[in-house]
Amino acid sequence: MKTWQQWLGIVMIIMVPGAGHVLQASVSESAWNSWKYAVEQARTGQHDEAMRQCKRLMKMTDDPLLIGRAASLLAELYVQTNRTKDAHKILRKCYLTTSTMPKTLINELRLRDAIIYWHEKKRIEAEQLFQQVAESVNDPFNAPEARLALATGAAQRNQWQACDSLLVQITSANPAYSSDARVICLRGQVALAQGLADTAIVLLDGTTFVDGLKVLARAYEMIDNQMMAVSIYKKINDLYPGTAEAEQALFRAAGVFMRAGDWLAARTEYQRLLEFFPETKYADVIHFRLGWIYLNLLQLEQALAEFRHPVAPAHTLLFQFMQGECLLRMAATEPAYYQQAIFTFQNLTSMHI
Repeated sequence: MKTWQQWLGIVMIIMVPGAGHVLQASVSESAWNSWKYAVEQARTGQHDEAMRQCKRLMKMTDDPLLIGRAASLLAELYVQTNRTKDAHKILRKCYLTTSTMPKTLINELRLRDAIIYWHEKKRIEAEQLFQQVAESVNDPFNAPEARLALATGAAQRNQWQACDSLLVQITSANPAYSSDARVICLRGQVALAQGLADTAIVLLDGTTFVDGLKVLARAYEMIDNQMMAVSIYKKINDLYPGTAEAEQALFRAAGVFMRAGDWLAARTEYQRLLEFFPETKYADVIHFRLGWIYLNLLQLEQALAEFRHPVAPAHTLLFQFMQGECLLRMAATEPAYYQQAIFTFQNLTSMHI
């Protein structure tokens, strides 16, 4: 859940602007204490007790603000415990049936519901809710966040005109969003799609936002500035060590050298990736590319060792073929390897048939 909130700029407990004193004044001391207790239990990882308190609170008070806060927290706890259906249910119950709830809070609950759908890759349901929030007037927080989500979806579908139009709407209505890292990142993506790598570089210069750094690295690749591209990928690893983004960045950095035919640099980067991420999802690709690198370096025994590395069944035939290729090349100077090469190709043929 945390990553979705970072994406949309939402913290766990958001009070409606200016409503804090209203909330405290309009609920009983008992209800208020139950709310504070539920929040504390959630923050300390006591999910079951926090959920119990939220449910109790929603029954003991008629205050729509407090009901919305409790529903929001309860939905988040449901998500964290893999009960997304219950999260959708509690959020819908609030924003569809609580007529006295402020419009801003209703939009916030819709936005949270949309985020959950987005995380579940149910983009149609998510974007329907995002659209409803985006069309809301006089909501300076939730409406631009919903438009930003829609712009992100448009970018993922390569609908760059729609993405750019949404960004213009956001920044026109809320000028502060012009400096938002997510908006700048999307503008960089639009620039790349238009072939304007230099524009993207200017936009994203100095960013530390991980998605922005990815776009910046791609922009440098587009203008064939390999060293800057690699330096940005390494910066991602430095700023976000141990993350999936760092793993992908190191993989792409090695790919830059691979495509340039800089075999020694590519080998170093792939080996570094295996060192930092021993269980990397790119393992089969890395070992194949290392084998290819060693072939180009004429280090045939090392190449053979890479192609003999255990791989997923789907890649077995390709790796066995390359084993035969290595043995055949080795046989040019050591005839004893011919028999092993023949056996490998025969075995490969029998498996294929």
